[in-house]
Amino acid sequence: AGLDERLAAPLSLTGPGAGPREVDPAELGRSVAHAASVAAAGGRSSWAPDRLWDFYTGGEELDPVVDVDE
Repeated sequence: AGLDERLAAPLSLTGPGAGPREVDPAELGRSVAHAASVAAAGGRSSWAPDRLWDFYTGGEELDPVVDVDE
């Protein structure tokens, strides 16, 4: 939840000899890979003790998997 909104925030880019420029991430072909982000976070059913511990203690904050159309 909220990844799309965070990813839609404008990026500030600066190049050699140029000042900062605000760019829409969609113009760069940047998007969240939702399924890959969930898989990377371990989004599956598991009774493994370490997974249960993470679930009940809040786990850790992970960055989303982002696709960039080069």
